[in-house]
Amino acid sequence: DTLDEMINEQILKSEAEKQGITVSDAEINTKVSEVEKTLQGKISLKDALANQKMTMDELKHSMEIRILMEKLTAKKVSVSDSEISDYISQNKDSLTSTDEAGMKAEAKAAIVQGKTGQEFQKLFADFKKNAKVTKFL
Repeated sequence: DTLDEMINEQILKSEAEKQGITVSDAEINTKVSEVEKTLQGKISLKDALANQKMTMDELKHSMEIRILMEKLTAKKVSVSDSEISDYISQNKDSLTSTDEAGMKAEAKAAIVQGKTGQEFQKLFADFKKNAKVTKFL
């Protein structure tokens, strides 16, 4: 539901602000570039966005929210060398990098993303519980 999404986003931004967490345009642009790299030149970012019925502004907004989530959970998310090795051996065929450093970076990013999502759900439940939200309909 769109209203709930808007409320959740406001709770997230409010909590980030309380903790002094901000997101710069440079950070957002870096994330957009990372998305573009995953396309590997097979399709332009513009076409990929069109296929998803998404605008560049919507993508940037989505990246801002993702970065806030990552920053809010950063202290609670860590990745061990063994987790990286396990991930590479289990997902070697789906990794785009062919060199060891690239595969490790890709694996770490994927693990961090998964753990960030899990940790964020726990944190967000607390944020939401402590937020005072009134819906006027």
